[in-house]
Amino acid sequence: MTARVTGISLKRLLHVLVLTTSMFPALELSRRCASGDTLGDGPDIESKVRINVEVLKNDESVVMRAGAAKALGNIGPDAADGTPVLAETLLKDKHPMVRAQAAKALGKIGSGTEQGVLALNKAIWYDEDADVCKNAIHALGEIGDNSETTLKVLSAVIKEKDQELGVEALHVLVWLGPDSHTVIYGLCEALLYNDSVEIRKNAAVALGEIGPMAREATPALAKALEDEDADVRLCAADAIGRIGREALEAASALVKATRVDPDMRVRTKAKESLVNLAKNR
Repeated sequence: MTARVTGISLKRLLHVLVLTTSMFPALELSRRCASGDTLGDGPDIESKVRINVEVLKNDESVVMRAGAAKALGNIGPDAADGTPVLAETLLKDKHPMVRAQAAKALGKIGSGTEQGVLALNKAIWYDEDADVCKNAIHALGEIGDNSETTLKVLSAVIKEKDQELGVEALHVLVWLGPDSHTVIYGLCEALLYNDSVEIRKNAAVALGEIGPMAREATPALAKALEDEDADVRLCAADAIGRIGREALEAASALVKATRVDPDMRVRTKAKESLVNLAKNR
């Protein structure tokens, strides 16, 4: 009886081993795709790009398509020929994981990808998946596209999208065009009218980091000294001081804050900013 059971067990074990061995190539291919390794062997970058593009276009597996997009991003600027397919994937693939990897890849491939930039801007506005939008925002920052279209889209994200995406867009917006009227205007809109305290606070901080180039934001910062949130008022007072003499018209608002603001931190920061304005005169 024991011998018979052992014999059956051995047969089953051999059957499992045969099946597993036959699956090794597929398992290895899936592993490589999941990790973002480039498909294809040898040093020929063009071949690797071509193979990954084909996988991205035609493979039914989500893991394979996402891996191919990741691989193209890992290749970097040399994968520029894959930009049209990545852009199409970003806008049309049904799975958010694939779209997110396509957005990230476009950022890593970098500049010279006009079609990619257009797709990223569309994805930021229309894609319903937060990770896709976040990757697209970061990708625009990596590419360094500071076109008027991109700046307006990011400004709109700060105004219309949720807090997390708004903060992400705000930081990239400042990175791309700190001396742009569009950027300053977008930050002022966020500072004065956004419902999110976090976004209003970050907008004030960003204007302070821009410094004297943000002088046209002075009226908005002065008005923000009356914000209902103390942290926003604190950041606005600090930003005025960082802008310096270019923000001299906000002096009266600072003086008022030193006298009537209920938060001691704000009163103290307003006094410090007044000193900074005086130093820079």
